[in-house]
Amino acid sequence: VVNFVDGERQWFKAAIGMPFKTSPRALALCAHALSGSGEPLVVPDATLHPTLADNPLVRAQPHIRLYACVPLLTEDGHALGTLAVFDRVARTLLPEQITALQMLAAQVMDKLEHRRQKVTLQALVHDRENMHAALLAQQSAQNQAQENLRLSEERFELVSRATADAVWDWDLRTDVMWWNDGMQTLFGIPRLGMPADSSSWTLRLHPEDSQEVLQGI
Repeated sequence: VVNFVDGERQWFKAAIGMPFKTSPRALALCAHALSGSGEPLVVPDATLHPTLADNPLVRAQPHIRLYACVPLLTEDGHALGTLAVFDRVARTLLPEQITALQMLAAQVMDKLEHRRQKVTLQALVHDRENMHAALLAQQSAQNQAQENLRLSEERFELVSRATADAVWDWDLRTDVMWWNDGMQTLFGIPRLGMPADSSSWTLRLHPEDSQEVLQGI
């Protein structure tokens, strides 16, 4: 079996000969191997083991006798579970068989790490695609806003040229002013010959009115 263990249960990612897919952690034979040195645990006869003998998996189905496991350790030493073998007949394992279990456990961890990296990469690709889509949407919105502004300015310019009225705009924050050609039509003042600020008209105030008007503004 390849099993994983958390604080309350164990579940089998892969299993042959195990009659169920999950169980409480209290029934996990491998729990005794997860808090130690990380070395393989080999129990030739579980009925003679002081801790495992009363386990329901030993006393009842599947009547485990031989039990051997290798902890599945992450690179930083955390035990996720075990790779384990069991038999209904009491016997021991040869050194080369224990080595083979360790090699299989290493392969399991390689596959888990590969899976973790794949999931991480997929998440990064998903995040990148979302960011790219958001940037495209933002750029599209900015382009649309700029186009709307351009069209608005173009319509305003056409209207200001078509009217016989004098149209002007004064930005009080920057003191920048703008006029249409109607200024010259009505007042005989060339638009391009006027300063592009408030002095274009404040200097034209009558001396008797100038101070009162400026204080009012």
